[in-house]
Amino acid sequence: MPDGPVRAISVVTGPLTSVKEQAAGTYAAALAERGYAALAFDYRHFGESGGEPRQLEDPEENITDIRNAVTALANVPALADRPTA
Repeated sequence: MPDGPVRAISVVTGPLTSVKEQAAGTYAAALAERGYAALAFDYRHFGESGGEPRQLEDPEENITDIRNAVTALANVPALADRPTA
C-alpha cells in the first residue's frame, strides 16, 4: 500500500462469471500501482469462494457481495485513518 494519501477506494468486479484472477484482478493491481486502494474478489459460488452450488450466477447475491466488499474495504484500519483530500 502506498505511504501517501489514497486517492480513492475501489471495488473491482469482472464480467458476470469471471474470477478475480482474470480482468478484475488485473484492473485492481493496476489501480493499486497508481495509488488507489482496490479490491478484487470472487462472487460467492465462483473461484476460490466456497459454497454450493458452484458457478451459480445470481444478480441479487452479486449486489450483496459487492456491498459487503465495499464495507470490508472501507473498514480496513490503514485506509480509514488516512486523511481525505
